[in-house]
Amino acid sequence: LYTFHLKVTDAKGDSAIDTATVEVRPDPKKHGLVELILQVGVGQLTEQQKDTLVRQLAVLLNVLDSDIKVQKIQAYSDLSTAIIFYVQSGHPFKVIKGSDVARMLHVQLLKEKADFLLFKVLRVDTAVCLLKCSGHGHCDPITKRCICYQLWMENLIQRYLNDGESKASVNLYYLVKLLLMFM
Repeated sequence: LYTFHLKVTDAKGDSAIDTATVEVRPDPKKHGLVELILQVGVGQLTEQQKDTLVRQLAVLLNVLDSDIKVQKIQAYSDLSTAIIFYVQSGHPFKVIKGSDVARMLHVQLLKEKADFLLFKVLRVDTAVCLLKCSGHGHCDPITKRCICYQLWMENLIQRYLNDGESKASVNLYYLVKLLLMFM
């Protein structure tokens, strides 16, 4: 909650004061945002191509009765563009979880031909890092993987065999070394 006070004084010395209060809330769509990295420079992407891409995404995700809203288009590198979007469906509109949309899109892109979309897809992921890292690390906003605290390491079994979510677990190497030092 932020409060701003404005005092205005005229040439005669008369003044007036007014107060405004602004409440900043988290973006309700934050957990629905998906980042799609395309192999095309941001300057080469036209409005017509963006519209075509959104229609193709709707077909690919099988969400023709839903609405795909592009929130931001920005350069990811010199040769790639990040498109950040969310999918809303139903009446009243409800934002679909970004992790679900990213997973669906990933699966569908693997099934389709490489040239299904206008441009080659380099990466699909949630726009914000949603991992909790088991409370023993923090999520890297670029790689969307856990960076574990000292004496902890990523649980690779969990990451690659179970749900694919990066989580921290006790680093057995350090644990064994610590036990040997005590003995």
